[in-house]
Amino acid sequence: MKYTDQTIRMISSQISEYDAGCKLYAASAVHDTKYNDKTDIYFALVNEHGHDYHVYVKTADTEDGMRYHCDCPSSRELAGACRHTVALLKAIQAFDEHHDFYMDHMIKEMKGKILALHEPEMAAEVKKEVVNIEMYLKAGQLTNHLYSGFTLEFKIGMDKMYVLRNIPALIRARKEGTSLYFGKDFTYIPELHTFSEAFLQSLDFLDTLYDIKIDQNSLNVREARALSITSRQLYELLGYWVNQTVYLDDGITTHEVEISQDQLPHCLLLSYLKQQILLDIRPAQEIFALAEDKSILLQEKMIYLIEERQAYILNPFIEAAYQGIPSLSFSGEEKEQFIQNVIPAIEQMMTLPESIQRLYRKVPLKAKIYLDRARSTIYLKAEFTYDQLTFDPFLTSSPQPVSGRMILRSKKEENRIISIINNAGFVLNSQKKLYLKDDKSVSRFIFEYLPHLTTLAEIYYTKEFKQLTQKRSLTPFVQYHPHSNLLSIDFLLNDLDASALLKALEAYRASRHYIRLKDGQFLAIDDKRSQETLKMLDDLHVDMKQMHDGILTLSLSQAFYLNEHLSDTKDFDESFHQFIERFYHPDAHPYSLPNGLQADLRTYQKTGYQWLKTLSDYQLGGILADDMGLGKTLQTITYLLDEVQHNHKPNLVVAPSSLIFNWQDEIKRFAPSLKACVISGTQTDRSSQLSQADQYDILITSYPLLRRDSQVYSEMIFNCCILDEAQYIKNANSLNARAAKQIQAKKRFALTGTPMENALSELWSIFDFILPGYFSNYHHFHQKYEIPIRRDEDQETQQLLANQIKPFILRRMKQEVLDELPEKTETKITVEMTPRQKNVYQALLLEAKQLLDQKINQDGFEKSKLLMLNLMTRLRQVCCHPRLYLESYDGESGKLNTLLELIKEAIQSHHKILVFSQFTSMLALIKEALELNEITYSYLDGQTPVANRTELVQQFNQGETPVFLISLKAGGTGLNLTGADMVIHVDPWWNPAVEEQATDRAYRIGQQNKVQVYKLITKDTLEDAIYELQKEKKALIESVIQPGENFLNKLSESELNALFSNDQSM
Repeated sequence: MKYTDQTIRMISSQISEYDAGCKLYAASAVHDTKYNDKTDIYFALVNEHGHDYHVYVKTADTEDGMRYHCDCPSSRELAGACRHTVALLKAIQAFDEHHDFYMDHMIKEMKGKILALHEPEMAAEVKKEVVNIEMYLKAGQLTNHLYSGFTLEFKIGMDKMYVLRNIPALIRARKEGTSLYFGKDFTYIPELHTFSEAFLQSLDFLDTLYDIKIDQNSLNVREARALSITSRQLYELLGYWVNQTVYLDDGITTHEVEISQDQLPHCLLLSYLKQQILLDIRPAQEIFALAEDKSILLQEKMIYLIEERQAYILNPFIEAAYQGIPSLSFSGEEKEQFIQNVIPAIEQMMTLPESIQRLYRKVPLKAKIYLDRARSTIYLKAEFTYDQLTFDPFLTSSPQPVSGRMILRSKKEENRIISIINNAGFVLNSQKKLYLKDDKSVSRFIFEYLPHLTTLAEIYYTKEFKQLTQKRSLTPFVQYHPHSNLLSIDFLLNDLDASALLKALEAYRASRHYIRLKDGQFLAIDDKRSQETLKMLDDLHVDMKQMHDGILTLSLSQAFYLNEHLSDTKDFDESFHQFIERFYHPDAHPYSLPNGLQADLRTYQKTGYQWLKTLSDYQLGGILADDMGLGKTLQTITYLLDEVQHNHKPNLVVAPSSLIFNWQDEIKRFAPSLKACVISGTQTDRSSQLSQADQYDILITSYPLLRRDSQVYSEMIFNCCILDEAQYIKNANSLNARAAKQIQAKKRFALTGTPMENALSELWSIFDFILPGYFSNYHHFHQKYEIPIRRDEDQETQQLLANQIKPFILRRMKQEVLDELPEKTETKITVEMTPRQKNVYQALLLEAKQLLDQKINQDGFEKSKLLMLNLMTRLRQVCCHPRLYLESYDGESGKLNTLLELIKEAIQSHHKILVFSQFTSMLALIKEALELNEITYSYLDGQTPVANRTELVQQFNQGETPVFLISLKAGGTGLNLTGADMVIHVDPWWNPAVEEQATDRAYRIGQQNKVQVYKLITKDTLEDAIYELQKEKKALIESVIQPGENFLNKLSESELNALFSNDQSM
């Protein structure tokens, strides 16, 4: 940047300093000016009253980026630039203006760059001066040759040394690149100064220590200068100063010492005299320890950093010296122990005299292990050999030759072998034989410990023992048998029966690696193939009663799991591969559409038909779970038409009462050649109809009538059974489910847009119909899937379940398959209660909380659920209109007012509206309001006769009424109301899937207009909480049933409590 008078005046601390600086410049006080083009720094001496002050200025593009420094005393106290800095800035300004200095430099620099174009060179780094550093170790109390603690201090400077009074300040200055003043003879300037590698590493190390101190809020002024450190920290710090000098202050004198990692000079003297080993430890008395573990030793003017093993060996010798013991002698057994134990330890640290070396000889160890087996017990014998000396280490502790020099045994190798054998669990019996008996210990020895022994010793074993070591594993081979439509798994082990497989499965669950078979051999289950196989058996909850002669029989429905989880294609026979190929690629073998079909199927509907036929041909069931309005009925009728043309047994369709005649009409429309009979009327009528079942292709009945006639149906045999709106059997203990599962049919299919509404148990119940036994019993399903997914949010189990149901559920959404379907938008309308309505709600909420708390305290949470649900129903009624709860209430309802305004506005814009509520009493109030406003409407609830429903639908679709009031449960299925283009849900239902079913009365094939869905949610009430809870709960189903299923799980205690919270603003 260019320096002007104004700029310099702003940089200066005060006007008086600026004026004084200008006078110094005018008096030619600035001299010896230098410029460093690498760092953009100006240096100069500024003389005042005969004293030269050192000044530097680092230029920058902006004023904020400029830095300056002067070593005058006042510079440290001023907020801005001192007079000496101002004088240098004025000189720089003059250089800029007259081009004397600045332009000469720039011309020279530009010439240099141009001339260097053909021979580019790397710019030389600025030569920084290395700052002198002195490190001082101040020792604590000296007790018995051991210093008890240390503090660390430093001195810093160039020609003159200053005490480093604030170590953290220097650390920060180095990190941030700022200067640090020490005295008039030295200021640390990062651009000019650097440190030795030892001190740089020390600063990084100290940075960590000070961070710890600061985090603990324990740093004081004294510690900023002198830091207490442990012996372990001192060892690491001194490692940076190897071959360099530090200062040791023992409280009396300060010694200059050198740090070394060399071998400690001889502190032990050995000799042999008169059959004794003499150990002279007097030299060790001159050694001082700076660490209790003897890892830091002071000898004369050297500090030795001793590695851990050497320190451990030296420790007892030095301790003896500290106790004033000058020497020790060893003879007899002690001499032998000294040779065996001490010599190997110290011979790497010192050169042993020949008199000592003649006492022993080194011979390599030859180890042999002998293994035998008798029934379920294995025996081991160990043999160690040194030249001519052979012994069993478990029976003889210290053998030696009778004469001659001692053998220096390889104790380290011996101990490794002995340790392995001991860790394996071998013990001596009364005959002095090492043995192992229990299966777990024997298997661990063979497959875990024995491989290690083979690297240390020669292994010899008998034929009987060798049989145990032949590692075998579970290797499944899967075959598909078209004639029986079953799978078989051969594990390729002759002696594997159901009990052994069950034993292997139990070991897998307990994370054990081996099992023992009846012949005594071990079966390894820790390899990849075995783990895959056992996981498969565990996931599928295989019934071991299906295993005969080593072959396990499975249902064909398990083929998809096996195909995905067994990794090797060699695990399957060709028939299996052909089955999988045909199932996943039905286009390669397409089924022709049946003759007599009076409909043009869309592409996705043809795919649905192919899917139904493929499953059917293999006598597998499935769930057609297409979105509402995509034609599940048409796809099923197409399939049944083809079935009837190839199989003459009757088929059964079970549907809600409101849909049985709709099925009959649809069959007449799309497959008029089929003979269909609706089983209805009195008991006598139904019995007569069922007695003539063979005359019909399809029987159609309702769930209530199926329950009544369940005994008759259970004795009949059908080709195929179709459950429409299969959520009617979601409760496995219901009469609907029990009656449906008693039906005898070769092929079973379920139609439902919501395979799961509230819990995973509902999915199990439907699968228990379409594929009995696929998920075993409900107890297994609950333990294996429901608990991990619902309680533990186990993603792996969730994915496992999704994969297992995927082949048997076909689900397509409107957005995926209907390009021509118009847009559907959903809008939440937040409704404010009227003041009187809010008072009623708050009073009821307070009363509900009191009743609930009392009930829970008295009977517990589980027994209080019924009361909870009753109280929540009352609160939800008040949200709609207080008159639903209090007949005497004569005020208004915010929701009814909002609804009426919405309907009026919609009618004015020529919309046709469906209004859904779960409360028929609320629908009655809406009817009153519509009549008062002279708005015509249609009305349908559960009391509306089935025969009248079709007429009401036709009237609305043809435009005779603009509004259709429908109870949520009664109108959620079986109605085609594509004449509507607006849907209003007056109150939220627990299960959003039920709301979507209702919405899809309008949003389905045939809809030509954009559909607008409104949900009226009363603000800061239970409704708000329900709405948010619905959104959270949908995630699980969407991850299990693809794509986009809807879900409301059973409420947990915390969720129910949250619904009764005073703060329901969510």
